[in-house]
Amino acid sequence: MKVMERLVLLGLGLDLWFLGVQLDNKLEWSTNTDAVYKKAMSRLYFLRRLGSFSVCSRMLHMFYQSVMASTISFAVVCWGAGIKAKDANRLNKLIKKA
Repeated sequence: MKVMERLVLLGLGLDLWFLGVQLDNKLEWSTNTDAVYKKAMSRLYFLRRLGSFSVCSRMLHMFYQSVMASTISFAVVCWGAGIKAKDANRLNKLIKKA
């Protein structure tokens, strides 16, 4: 498990990463949203690859729910209300792609 604690070095705060949730030194969630987006995009690639192998739709739905949706919604209680509209739209577009 990777744990990065907040450090202050020469008066500059560094980013915090704890239990897979990232928070920057300005207390904004953009860093976390970018990481979630990148993870979900890589899982979307695997979902599309599975579809190209003629996997049944039930298995594709199961993969989406267990792998992709869980990646997007992990710790949404913490960061969901605090993200910017731009970041929320970016994640919504990703969900619609799947």
